[in-house]
Amino acid sequence: MLYWIWVVVIGLFFGLTAGFITQSEKNSFWIITLISGLLGSALGEAFLGTWGWQVDGLAIFPSIIGAAGFTIIAVVLITLNKKKKFLK
Repeated sequence: MLYWIWVVVIGLFFGLTAGFITQSEKNSFWIITLISGLLGSALGEAFLGTWGWQVDGLAIFPSIIGAAGFTIIAVVLITLNKKKKFLK
């Protein structure tokens, strides 16, 4: 149970940070960055393994790397979509 709480905390942190950095006013952008942070946190540990510090079964570094990576990808895709209508 605490594992998923930490996944949510790390995912929300990176999702909210991306929202503040890009200063988007759309609610859909916040939702997408939050979801990408959550997915990245969970999948980062699944694909990168369980090395480094662990808190309640959650490997911190792979989770942070995954959350940051997914959030960066989401922000880039949303920005390209706004400027060039990349995804429709």
